[in-house]
Amino acid sequence: MNALKGVKRLIAIDTAPYLTVSLYLNVDGRLYPKREYENELKDLVRRALDELKAYPEDVQQAARRDLERVERYVREEFVRGDARLLVVFSCEPARLFEVFAYGISMKSRLVLYPKGPYVTPLLIALAGYADTLAVMTNREMARGFFYQAGRLEEIGQVRAEVPAQVRYGGFKGYEEKRISRHIEEHVQWHLKRVAEAARGWFELYQPDLVLLMGPAELTSALTRWLPPEMTQRLGPSLDYFVETGGLRDIQTRIEQAVTQYEHQRMERWVDQLLRSVPHKAVVGVEPTLESLNEWRCAALVFDPDETIPGMQCPGCGYLDLRSERCPRCGQALRPIPDVVVEAVELAVQQGADLYPVRHDASLLDRIHRMGAFLRF
Repeated sequence: MNALKGVKRLIAIDTAPYLTVSLYLNVDGRLYPKREYENELKDLVRRALDELKAYPEDVQQAARRDLERVERYVREEFVRGDARLLVVFSCEPARLFEVFAYGISMKSRLVLYPKGPYVTPLLIALAGYADTLAVMTNREMARGFFYQAGRLEEIGQVRAEVPAQVRYGGFKGYEEKRISRHIEEHVQWHLKRVAEAARGWFELYQPDLVLLMGPAELTSALTRWLPPEMTQRLGPSLDYFVETGGLRDIQTRIEQAVTQYEHQRMERWVDQLLRSVPHKAVVGVEPTLESLNEWRCAALVFDPDETIPGMQCPGCGYLDLRSERCPRCGQALRPIPDVVVEAVELAVQQGADLYPVRHDASLLDRIHRMGAFLRF
């Protein structure tokens, strides 16, 4: 499943009046080679237990059970593998226990959230990353790979018995030509089977990007067998094939193509945003916050790594950079350390898409740090 879609489905879950334990645990083996992250989890749980004292007894008891369950999972069931981030959402009264593992890093935190799973940090981390299906083929076999948020998984293989090209005597070479045609027919039949398998993988994983890998003449021929919904998402073909193993090198090549694709997509977002101003889009932090406050935002363009202090209404959630009183309900606004996180949460509540622009100051300067496509 697409990473972002898998997380967005949790937004609708309401666990009130109970708390949802939302754990983001950095399990990067480069930092914690011997599972030292378990000690960090103990510290997070200890602080969470102190926070619980402010809640009613029944809420406290339920949250304690969730904290114990999460600790037990990390200690006894979690297998790290190549994961760098472990995310767990748990609320026993709501029968909620969801686990995600990703190949991206994030600072560890544990949140007792009263509204349901606290998914905003995960949405920010995953938004803009292109889930990728890679199909690698030669004349005899094909391998399928799914790349998501820093992790590569081999998801299947297709094998075919293609006759070897041999010299066969015959009148004026006619027999040799017949055998060559027979071999090519087998190759085409093999590519058709590869395309059928690729379509199944595509429907299962719902990727943003499709990459074909292998000799150029085969990837070109394979393209003709793919359905339109796949060819619309094709990226550059990679002239590379390895029959077994090689996952690290394969991942490196896929990541290079994905990075190029993601940057081109960010450029398209910014160009389209600027072309749509002023009737169908706005640019700048304050106009963007205004569109969110008015529930007019269809898609939010933002820098996930930037922190912008601002103000928020404790009653209705109104966001502003400097006002002291809410123009909507009249309450005094309170300072918040970062309006970007709150803007993302408000955008998600409205069903808006998230278009993060990462590591490109020139693109962000063009839209004055933030922008929004408008519904009306």
